[in-house]
Amino acid sequence: MKNKIFLCIDFDGTIADKVGDNLILKDGAKQALQRFKAANCYILIDSSRANPYRKLPGTVERSLNEMQKFLDSNEIPYDAINGISFPAQARPIADFYIADNNITMTNWKDVVTSIIGSEIACADKKDQ
Repeated sequence: MKNKIFLCIDFDGTIADKVGDNLILKDGAKQALQRFKAANCYILIDSSRANPYRKLPGTVERSLNEMQKFLDSNEIPYDAINGISFPAQARPIADFYIADNNITMTNWKDVVTSIIGSEIACADKKDQ
């Protein structure tokens, strides 16, 4: 028996874009998630919306509910939503993470450059 593949998929910028006050489904997102579901993948929707440290007090629940309503009204398949289906986790365990802002590990120099724009930005000032 083949194990189920566990996917952690970011919402904002990956499944939908926010344009003004509206969420717009990204091209190909629904079809991709339907294919994952048909392949018996477990789909966890994740978002920084669940992080109370990044939001104003009282906005997390409203923001997560907006996301769930969008997924359901667009018939996007998923198994769980981080922060709604269970208490939010910082980084759920998954086989694959799909997000618009992921950094692919090649080497540390390139990772630092990707994140902050310069590999020497991490160097101690006395080393320059």
